[in-house]
Amino acid sequence: MQHIIEEIKENFQAFIGDEEKSILLIEAEAEEGLLLLKTLSLLEDDEFSPDIFASHTDGFSDARSYVNSLFENQSLQLESVNELLAEKGEPLLEEFPPELLNRTILNHDRLIGIAAHVRKIVQPERKVIWVFFALGEIEHEEAYAGLLRHLAFQIFEGKLENTKLIVRDTPSRLLREKFASNEETISHYQPKLDTDSIFKKIEEQSKNADAPPDERAQSMMMMAGVDVAEKRFDRAIQRNKSVLDYFEKSKQTQKQSVVHNNIGDIYYLQGDFPLAQTHYGKALEISIEEKAQPLVIYQSINFGNALFMQANYDDAVIYYDSAAKLAAVNKVLPQRIQALERLGDTQKAQGDTEKAIVTWNEAADLCRESGYRLGLYGILKRLDPAYEEAGEIDKRVENWRELEEVKSEVEKVEPALLEK
Repeated sequence: MQHIIEEIKENFQAFIGDEEKSILLIEAEAEEGLLLLKTLSLLEDDEFSPDIFASHTDGFSDARSYVNSLFENQSLQLESVNELLAEKGEPLLEEFPPELLNRTILNHDRLIGIAAHVRKIVQPERKVIWVFFALGEIEHEEAYAGLLRHLAFQIFEGKLENTKLIVRDTPSRLLREKFASNEETISHYQPKLDTDSIFKKIEEQSKNADAPPDERAQSMMMMAGVDVAEKRFDRAIQRNKSVLDYFEKSKQTQKQSVVHNNIGDIYYLQGDFPLAQTHYGKALEISIEEKAQPLVIYQSINFGNALFMQANYDDAVIYYDSAAKLAAVNKVLPQRIQALERLGDTQKAQGDTEKAIVTWNEAADLCRESGYRLGLYGILKRLDPAYEEAGEIDKRVENWRELEEVKSEVEKVEPALLEK
């Protein structure tokens, strides 16, 4: 993935450094924006870059709400900057002119006013790069294109000096059409960041003998993940073993642990629990030696799962209990809850329903305290038959009421999760 980010970064840097180009039109879908924006944030965070990035990622429904949202966001950012300046005892930046709050002013004039004020308060030698990439839907293409066209022409006409514009084009490429007469100052970028294109680039990198070995290894691991998703298990194992060989030769021990765990996952998915246990065990042994506690917690649960599936409940209890205690010490709540949930499952499988109820209630309390409603739903479902088996009817009734309440809450947010 790193080589893909570097490729995107190079395209942005080429545009930013090109004195002839002032507008970059990006032909991309909304879902491709996250990786583009992440890369832009890397450029913005570069301590050696003097450029100022002003990003707006709202979807577009109408010009008024779009400009209102932009004004609010920029005002908050200016307020934050002034708070930092005040702490340092430095002069504050000038606030936005009050007339920009006047909604009787045309929307495109308010937009230009916002951009002009930002240009005014930023040192002249520093570029201001506006980024308009709607992560939501562009509902009215004509209105969106018309609004940004007004801002672009301020730049074309030299009224916003040292200012550049990065804009997501509309699905029908309307901005390309509107800027046709200014083609000499426009750059076009079609990043091809859909899933198929990314996987193709990753596969190419995994085979590229000139790529840095670590990048090739990471790409091969990602391709193994694709193989698993498409149930090409033998191929996934082969890729992971090749990566493991490289990490062993380069003495990257923690990465060896991760790959062993990945191989264990593949065997686990195929129902080969003894082989899964073998690789989980190797992963866990390395993580313990390296004192990599987050990996130890995660891999202890996996090792316990492999033991559980072989009905080796006595040993599984040891690993789940250790994972829960280590997660508590490290304050890793999700994995602590997961370990307790699996510990209760194992105690139940051992025939100790009362102990399982105690364990599940500990997990349920953690879910309640943290607001983890989906996790609570899964635990309450486990407790329902356990209370019935233990003959605790009153507690079962109370549990059932809470279960129904939590179920209705989760259904409102993400009903599909209840089916998992």
